[in-house]
Amino acid sequence: IKQYLNSSVGKKQIVAVSGLLLILLFLVPHMAGNLLLIKGPEAINGYSEVLHSLGFGLVILRGVFGLLFVVHIGLSIKVTIENRKARGQRYQKSISSENRTIASRSMPITGIIIIIFLIGHLRDFVFSHATHSHGVGGVDLGLYGMVVNELRELPSMLIYGITMIAVGLHLSHAIQSVFQTFGLRQGKYVSLINIVSYL
Repeated sequence: IKQYLNSSVGKKQIVAVSGLLLILLFLVPHMAGNLLLIKGPEAINGYSEVLHSLGFGLVILRGVFGLLFVVHIGLSIKVTIENRKARGQRYQKSISSENRTIASRSMPITGIIIIIFLIGHLRDFVFSHATHSHGVGGVDLGLYGMVVNELRELPSMLIYGITMIAVGLHLSHAIQSVFQTFGLRQGKYVSLINIVSYL
């Protein structure tokens, strides 16, 4: 186990699996929950109440997601540093630069944007829930009102927009990398994996 954890392949596989778990267990359910905003205040507020009714279960879920984020980010940084050290002096011109996409080249930048956004998002929607206005047109609309008020402000709207572009770029490369890391991105499956990653 120690040998696996210290190996480059082992670390890359853990980064891939932790990232995939974050997509499947955190990002997709979170996105599905956010889509309830379209249905109006009752739908999104009901979703929020269901989550909070989990009580200690919600604390455990947040702990699991926190651990996955720490493992994913920590090992990603470690792998990047080790790759640069192993490479030594940087090449005059990257040999594979023609094959690298914007998404693959911008992974560190999009990762940093996502981390900064998550910290702000947790601060605004988890840790300071009571300090935000829930009112829309003089009516308290709970979480729905809070989100509406947040996104009515141009700076917030721009931050969300930029972050969603960063998430899209990060995931399009990350999903391809998961299959690449486990040797599954080859032959006739390459185009299918690429399409799924973009979607």
